[in-house]
Amino acid sequence: MWEYELSPELLAMSHVWDGTPAAHRVVAAKGAPEAIADLCHLSAADSARVSQQAEQLADDGLRVLAVAKARYSGDSAPSLQHDFDFEWVGLIGLADPLRREVPLSD
Repeated sequence: MWEYELSPELLAMSHVWDGTPAAHRVVAAKGAPEAIADLCHLSAADSARVSQQAEQLADDGLRVLAVAKARYSGDSAPSLQHDFDFEWVGLIGLADPLRREVPLSD
């Protein structure tokens, strides 16, 4: 139904999918761990734990994204992603090896 794009202010994007009935609309967000932690209003301690886990995944050479989910039953799109009541889902580590055709830098 609606899409919220990445912005310099919030490195996260969200999509809202229609549900039947309207109370079953699903909102999914993905983005930088610190941005998703902010959307979920995590405590300082939980945000620090997320940051530490994301750094461990990145140290293993993985690209790291965080994901969150929400439900929405309104009929019009909220103006901000922060208007949804997001629930933290977790971190995703993606293997993204260099392609053979990419030259190594000196």
